[in-house]
Order: sequence, then structure tokens, then C-alpha cells
Amino acid sequence: MQSYLKDPYWKRTIDYIQSNFYCCGLTDYKTWYKIIWLDENQLKMDNPLVQELRLSETKPQFPVIPWSCCNIEYPLQCFHDPFQQPESSYLWKEEPLLIEQSIYNTGCLSILTRPVEKASKAFILITSCLFILMICSICTVRMLFTSCRNNIILQHESGIAPGWIFGRGDCGWAYGPPLDQIMTGILSKKVSPLNDQTKSPKSPKSSKSVKIKDHRKRSKIRTEKRKSSVSKKQAEKYKSDEEPVSSGEEKALMLQ
Repeated sequence: MQSYLKDPYWKRTIDYIQSNFYCCGLTDYKTWYKIIWLDENQLKMDNPLVQELRLSETKPQFPVIPWSCCNIEYPLQCFHDPFQQPESSYLWKEEPLLIEQSIYNTGCLSILTRPVEKASKAFILITSCLFILMICSICTVRMLFTSCRNNIILQHESGIAPGWIFGRGDCGWAYGPPLDQIMTGILSKKVSPLNDQTKSPKSPKSSKSVKIKDHRKRSKIRTEKRKSSVSKKQAEKYKSDEEPVSSGEEKALMLQ
């Protein structure tokens, strides 16, 4: 902004931003009052109007802003330079609100940084969601891994085994209840809805013992079925291996 009158590139750039984004200055139009962008050689310092409107005695600061700060929707003329509009120079002291109405009051910095703020907020939101999703997936995979590992150790027929994020057997951790005890508690909590409707309520200890006994009976029945099926197959095999004997041979053997 200090090079507004010295560098044509910055003059075109600042005029383009202020006229297209409807803003003035960095934070507001008074930014032009505070910076030193007017040269003393460009003004007649002995002029009474210059002395009257001067804002600082040591620095060349004046209530002058570029034409690109003019509000195009204002119905009257734009009051942006009292030195070029000497007939209306009294308004800068007597009617400051009228001066503010004729120019843009919003700073350009907030308008230019608005897209960056929106993009940064969207980036933070997406990153946070991805981080939460990653943590949830890691916890799920970890519980599935420990459940499969514990099922291999227990060798349970139904494939049911406890799983956790961190527990017994992880990184040398040997505290807490063993797997058999945890599995007994899981099986004791598994109640069918039909049993809840038909059976009368029992105490927690008796229900747990009944469930454990049922589980043991089922396992025994399965083993007995397997043994009987194996014995039947062996008997059939032995029968097929024997040679057939005729009726005449059977009578001769009996007479002998």
C-alpha cells in the first residue's frame, strides 16, 4: 500500500482488489490514513487546507484514500480526497458519517482470507473424520485378531471366543482371569429367549451351573455319536471282508 503511487503494478492490483471485492484498506478504510503513501512533494504543505486536515505533525498522514474505495451504490459523489474536492472539504470534519457512507468500510484482508479459512476448516474436519475412522478400524481389527487367536487356543467347536484390544497374553501381560474362566462367563450369559419365557426365574448361580452342565452334556453326546459312527463303519467293513458259505457246506460242517 505504501507503493501505491510509486509502483504501477501495485496500483493496478490494489485498485482491482478494492473495486471488485468492494473493500477498502487492510482492516478498514482508515488503514490509508495511518500509512505513509502520500509524498510531501506532491502536496503544498503551506496550504491552509493541508495544514487543517493533517493527521500528524511529524508524518505526512492525511484523510485521503484511492478512488477504488468509492461505493458504487452511493447515489451522490464519492468523498475520497478533500484536496481534490475543496468545495466539500468541510464534510471531513463536520459530517464524517457522510464520508463513510460514500466509501467501502470493510477491509480487504478478511475478504481475501475467507476462502483460505473455509478450506482449512474443511481440511481439519475431513482429517478428524478419517482419524476417528482409522482408530475405529484398528480397534475392530485388533478385537477380531485376539478373538481368533483365543479361539485357536481354546479350540471351541462353536467358534466363540473373547476378544479385546489389550489384555492377557499381549506384550507379556499375564494379569487378569484366564481364558477358560472368561469363556465360562460368556457361556453363562448366553440365554435363549424361549428359556426365558417357559422356565421360571432362577438364581444366577443355579442358572450358570445348569448352562455349564448342558454344555458338557452336548459335548459328551457329540463324542458318543462320533464313536458309534466309527464302530458301525468298522463292523460293516468286517462283514464285507468275510467270504460267503453255501448251505451244503454248512450241513457238512455241522455233521462233522
